[in-house]
Amino acid sequence: MIAAALLLQVSCAGKVDRGLDLQPKHQGQIVASIERTSCYGWCPVYRLTVFADGFVEYIGVDFVLHKGYREGQVTQRQLADLQAVFADHEFEKFGERYEAVDYTDFPTVIMSYRLPQGLKRVVHYYGDTSAPAELTTLEDRVEQILAVENYIGTREQREIFAEAW
Repeated sequence: MIAAALLLQVSCAGKVDRGLDLQPKHQGQIVASIERTSCYGWCPVYRLTVFADGFVEYIGVDFVLHKGYREGQVTQRQLADLQAVFADHEFEKFGERYEAVDYTDFPTVIMSYRLPQGLKRVVHYYGDTSAPAELTTLEDRVEQILAVENYIGTREQREIFAEAW
């Protein structure tokens, strides 16, 4: 048992979490998604997927106010704001992967957005110092537009539960 725990600890050190391996249930066209993976601590682990018809799928895994599967809806205004923020930040110019392990134990953000040529996915490990700061700004802005705190809770709400986690 101790050997298995040590093996798990060693295998996780210095690796980038690849994210949730779950397919969306909704059959519509994906416009965007944002996913946060685990870290050493109580980082929220979830995925939020937005479809062209405004349908939202949320999966909360760990360190979030709402765990499990939930459905929601965004407004046409939120969809328009989402499209504008991806355009303003020139999402198509970001690299596909920022995964250098300059620092360990950080979360990864996996963000996708539908461009004219198809769905583009960017993997951003927060321990990679080469990642542009503009990417983090975009991630934060997407979460604001989608009101992600309605699903994962505010930092203050999550801090209340942190000791129990």
